[in-house]
Amino acid sequence: MQIVILYGTESGNAERLAGDLGKAIGSQHQWRVVDLGDVDPAELSTDEIHIFITSTYGDGLLGETGQIFYEALEESDVELDGLRYAIFGLGDSSYEDTYNQGSSLLDAILTEHGATRFGEFGLHDDGGFERKKDVALAWLPGVLAAAEQL
Repeated sequence: MQIVILYGTESGNAERLAGDLGKAIGSQHQWRVVDLGDVDPAELSTDEIHIFITSTYGDGLLGETGQIFYEALEESDVELDGLRYAIFGLGDSSYEDTYNQGSSLLDAILTEHGATRFGEFGLHDDGGFERKKDVALAWLPGVLAAAEQL
């Protein structure tokens, strides 16, 4: 299985987490890590499994590089039928009105363009006590198992 781990970040947290997930996948599958700010939505391949890692920043938007991708997808008419993805959001519940809104926005626009999410929607609360890496690494096996069933 070929996996692309795409991150949208403002301060580097999603980027570091994407690398951690790749290392956890190890040699089990082929994988690569890509900054969402460098991705043209029309070039996403349906031959790969996509794992999106994104932060929420500011007034509930995606982190800077995720926002670049989001806006490009929003302005395009690209169809993502056949694209399969999982998503993991980074947020802080002390921001009640916008908690993990960035990942929810990304999920909604991917679905709107025809992509299909699989597995559990992963979330980390930076206002809690668990480390984001620990939460994401506990989430990953279920996502990989769901991907293998596709």
